[in-house]
Amino acid sequence: MKFKKEIIIGVVIAVTIFGAVWGINFLKGNDVFTKELTFDVLYDRVDGLVETSPVFLNGLKVGQVKSIALSTDSIGKINVKVMIFNKDLQVPANSVFKLTSNSVLEPKNLQLVLGSVKESNGAYLKTGDKVKGYYDQGMMERFDPLEKKVEAVIENVNKILLSVQTILDPKVQEGLKHTLANLDVTIANLNHTSVTLDATMSDANLRLKKILQNVDNITTTLDENRAKISNLLDNLSSVSDSLKASHLKTTINNASAALDNLNSTLDQINSGKGTIGKLIKDEKLYNDLDNLALDLDSLLNDVKERPSRYVRISLFGGKNADGHKVQLKEN
Repeated sequence: MKFKKEIIIGVVIAVTIFGAVWGINFLKGNDVFTKELTFDVLYDRVDGLVETSPVFLNGLKVGQVKSIALSTDSIGKINVKVMIFNKDLQVPANSVFKLTSNSVLEPKNLQLVLGSVKESNGAYLKTGDKVKGYYDQGMMERFDPLEKKVEAVIENVNKILLSVQTILDPKVQEGLKHTLANLDVTIANLNHTSVTLDATMSDANLRLKKILQNVDNITTTLDENRAKISNLLDNLSSVSDSLKASHLKTTINNASAALDNLNSTLDQINSGKGTIGKLIKDEKLYNDLDNLALDLDSLLNDVKERPSRYVRISLFGGKNADGHKVQLKEN
């Protein structure tokens, strides 16, 4: 009886220990009676993921995270050991475990994205295989850039409010009125300049139109007188041929030789050679000739005024200046 009691106590203790172990594992999500599949998934980061985080397949929980630790094979990588409850689940070799969250309030979990059997060539994952992991940013992480933009917008709004507050200052308002008045004057000047420019452009357009019309008239005239122009060019060609045939070069050479002779003569005159040269260059000869001309002029004037001094005419004879008797002879 006492022996039976010890057996019963032993059995109760064993059942209690087994129940405790099973309960702890059940609370952790481990099924003691089920053989599971385990995979090693590598991530660069596992923000928000913890052990016992669920693994979903199309919304159905099919496993959970068993452990999280630094990878001993890949530096800087984090190894997440994933447990799949159903050992008969066929997972293609190109499947991916995506770390994500369903909403802002829910914690991170893993989504099993099954690959294509055709692309994996019919290969399936086995327990202990390494699987590719993908980190999907949560909604809050997606809002981080938006948060920075909102902060920048708020800062700009504050600057605008400060600017508006500055504008409401009476002194600033007075300066603003003065600036607006100057702006009105500037706009008026611009309008006047625009009108002047339009008038100038209109005048320029008229002149350009007239020039183009004149060019058109010239072109028309040239076209109408094409035959005359052709004849004129033919005549010029004939004149050119005539000049070429008239030994123009010989005539020019003769004229050049004559000019050379004339230049040589002028050079001799300038150097005092010859009668003309001596007359021009010899001052004494020039003065003698000038004096001779003056004496002749004086003599002629005296002969005109007192011819009796030089010629005496008498019908009965007379005496000359020497006192000799002069008689006229009859022939």
